[in-house]
Amino acid sequence: MRIFLNSSSNDPNYLQIENAIRSAICQGQLRPQDQLPSIRQLAKQLQVAIITVKRAYDDLEQAGMIETRQGKGCFVCSLDVQTVQEQAGAQLIEEFQATLDKGLKLGLTLPQIQTLFDQAQKTVIQEKREKL
Repeated sequence: MRIFLNSSSNDPNYLQIENAIRSAICQGQLRPQDQLPSIRQLAKQLQVAIITVKRAYDDLEQAGMIETRQGKGCFVCSLDVQTVQEQAGAQLIEEFQATLDKGLKLGLTLPQIQTLFDQAQKTVIQEKREKL
């Protein structure tokens, strides 16, 4: 698993790390009982503060996705993939609602917001294709 941080993202580094690990778990790249890099090791690799990685790991532990074993490190929990995907879907709905509210507050109409969403979707698809 490789994690890349986007310095131009609006998301803080800890959230980018959290989302990358969450995604790797959901896609099966990380399996139950797989050990994650140590907090210090990942912080050094990503060139971020230790507290940044710790926050990501703490959030993932709170979500029940990883567990910390004293003196051994952090490991992926056994998860029901459907439950994880439902949690991710609920989180996305909240983010979509916040984005819609923001667009409406800025004076955009729902059709204008839909057009912007469609443009963003096309951009993401194109970027994914270019990476392959």
